[in-house]
Amino acid sequence: MLSHNLFSCAASISVLAGRVSAAQWAFLQLLQDTLRDQARQARQLEERLPLPTPDTCRIIRRPDQDAI
Repeated sequence: MLSHNLFSCAASISVLAGRVSAAQWAFLQLLQDTLRDQARQARQLEERLPLPTPDTCRIIRRPDQDAI
């Protein structure tokens, strides 16, 4: 899920600790915080959205757009 991917990306930034300058690390921490915030928002959406079913995933034909 999206939230899991975002949390993973945020966590992976930590491997750069001690390998970059203080200014670069400050920027990376801001990026990490932003990714975590986005992950939390994504998780909230994921929890509220219903799971897909065959009925919710079917293709809707629109005659005016699907004309051959």
